Amino acid sequence: PLGGVSVYLFTPSGGYLGKSQVTDAAGRAVFNLPDQPYKVRADYLGLQFWSATFRSQNTTVEINRGAAQVHVTRAGDDVSGANVYLFGSGGSYLGQLKVTDTEGIARFVLPIASFKFRVDFGGVQRWSGMIDITTGQENPLDIGMD
Repeated sequence: PLGGVSVYLFTPSGGYLGKSQVTDAAGRAVFNLPDQPYKVRADYLGLQFWSATFRSQNTTVEINRGAAQVHVTRAGDDVSGANVYLFGSGGSYLGQLKVTDTEGIARFVLPIASFKFRVDFGGVQRWSGMIDITTGQENPLDIGMD
């Protein structure tokens, strides 16, 4: 479950109904609604995910995810303590920062989409190319600070 995700209520044809919620720690958002058909959209890391049309029942929005494992090195050695920032395919910062561990690894669990990263360490910045996240897999990415 994903907490802190904004969820918006729509008509089946896509008209926004002016109601939104943020998911709780269990990944739930609750709307008390009249008995009519609806859809919801969850916005997560700059992407939009839609439910099927539902009526008078619970619905689920699936966000399939995989992991990006960013490995930062300098002169072939692991770099511990580097800041790794997450960016969308359009170049916007997505509000996630991880710090590399003692093995030079920063791990992000992300939806199935394309992302890029920026590493900051010792006054140097390095950008990755785009990486496509694959469902249920570790997607490795090496960034050298040389």
